[in-house]
Amino acid sequence: MIINKILLTLIVLIGIMSCQKIEKVKKRQEIINLHKSKVSDQILSDFRNVLFPAVHLNSEYKEHEQNRLQKFKNIPQLDSFRIVSQILDKDLYYLDLLKNNLISKEELLDNTKNISIDSSIIYRDFSNYRFNAVFGFEGNKRIIIADLNNNLDFEDDPIMTFSTDSSYSFQNPKSIEKIKPQNFRYQGLVNNKLKWIERSIKVYPNENSIYKYSVKELIKNPVDAKYTAMILFEDIYTTKQKIEETTYNIAIYGVRLNKYATILIKPDSIVHNFYNQNNFEYSLTDTIKADSTYFKIDSIGSDFDKLYISKLQTQIEKKYGGRIGDNIKNYKLKDLHGQNLNWYSNQKKYRLLDFWGTWCTPCKELTPDLKDLYKENSDELEIISIAADENIEHVQNYVSSNNLNWQHAYIYLKDYSLPIRRELKVYSFPTFVLLDKNNKILIKGAGSDAFKEIEKFIEKN
Repeated sequence: MIINKILLTLIVLIGIMSCQKIEKVKKRQEIINLHKSKVSDQILSDFRNVLFPAVHLNSEYKEHEQNRLQKFKNIPQLDSFRIVSQILDKDLYYLDLLKNNLISKEELLDNTKNISIDSSIIYRDFSNYRFNAVFGFEGNKRIIIADLNNNLDFEDDPIMTFSTDSSYSFQNPKSIEKIKPQNFRYQGLVNNKLKWIERSIKVYPNENSIYKYSVKELIKNPVDAKYTAMILFEDIYTTKQKIEETTYNIAIYGVRLNKYATILIKPDSIVHNFYNQNNFEYSLTDTIKADSTYFKIDSIGSDFDKLYISKLQTQIEKKYGGRIGDNIKNYKLKDLHGQNLNWYSNQKKYRLLDFWGTWCTPCKELTPDLKDLYKENSDELEIISIAADENIEHVQNYVSSNNLNWQHAYIYLKDYSLPIRRELKVYSFPTFVLLDKNNKILIKGAGSDAFKEIEKFIEKN
């Protein structure tokens, strides 16, 4: 009798769980038929989503790195070379460190995001979670041999040759147009399962890359900076889908196609040049608003061809944020004399946040235009220029010599953890954020195009 009661209880519980599961599926909207394409054909992407540097790493786990380097086979004889690499799945990297008793489980959990510690994964061979390449010099040529099939053997990989006189840059798309795309694969954790991920990439040399500040911190020796190879991830999974009454361009793309992937959900009616695209970039578990309904981004399909979102039954009141339409926080800022800057209160119609630096040529080229904008609209416009620089004296001298007669703040260039940079997603310079008198974001964008749109907006309104 007791056994029968236990069995009956289990059957009831299983039935309840099944009903709950069915109900959950009913509430979930599945966006299907995402197709693979090229990023350049579909969107204007921020470089941090699709471009990563491969460098000669300076790891604190020196013995572990040396053991890894010894596994490579058939490295060619060149005048000089480095093995350059980039970690593409940081969860597997920290699992690898745990597997080799270099970190604790607590450190693993501190450095990863909702990872499941599965013993079947820990004890499997998952050493192929990086991009690896030989970067060398032979006469007046730069040589890159990427381990495209990730077998730690360079003999079966194509040799890419670049003249030392040639210049390649993501900021100059024409310079990398003729570089041949390569099929590349690596191991990643997708939905907490180990998977080989196939990608389309372009690889090219660029020691003076837009990552130059972080590159110098990663490498042991400044000379190693000339062995920097850039990896451009070209693939994207995209579709056009109606959610509620609005049609959206939806895409999954970026350097990491897993739970860290970039998810674009942008109204089809929005023009990119007016609204910075990162206003519509999301991550898993984020909440999006479609018309008057809120949805949670649940998961990505294992083959990246599906995206699942679920409708939220309760409304969400969002007080602050970094997207257009949000109100920004009263971020703590210091002026050029190290004092707290009281910038949040404003009686004028508009306030413009100008992120710039004395090292930034495009920023300085816009200085005359910024002065003209302020002069013509000083009755209704306040400007707060926020200099991201390594030396505050350079900023002080530039502001003084150019008679920039508005409020100024200073932040350290290499401090990427500052809330105002992180939450507003200030990745490139100059970046402009136009606010109304209630600190609501009206326009946010980077470069001269964004500045021109702000000029037109103020003129018309």
